[in-house]
Amino acid sequence: MSRPTVIVPGRQAPRRWLVTGAAGMLGTDLVALLRADRAAEVTALTRADLDVTDAAAVQAAVAGHDVVVNTAA
Repeated sequence: MSRPTVIVPGRQAPRRWLVTGAAGMLGTDLVALLRADRAAEVTALTRADLDVTDAAAVQAAVAGHDVVVNTAA
C-alpha cells in the first residue's frame, strides 16, 4: 500500500514531527511511516519519555516541531 502525496503550492512539507504514544499500535505504525520519509525528522515519545498530563513537560516537548500527533491513550 502506498501513501498518497499531497502537494500544496507555496507550502513546504512539515519536517519536524513529534509523535506521542509512539509505543502503541497506532504510534508505532505512524512513526514507521514517517521515518520512511527521509526528509522528515521524527521525535517518537512513549509514556516513559513524556507524561502527557504534565503541561510544562508537554510544552517543552512540542517546542521546535512543525507537527504534533498525539496517539497516546
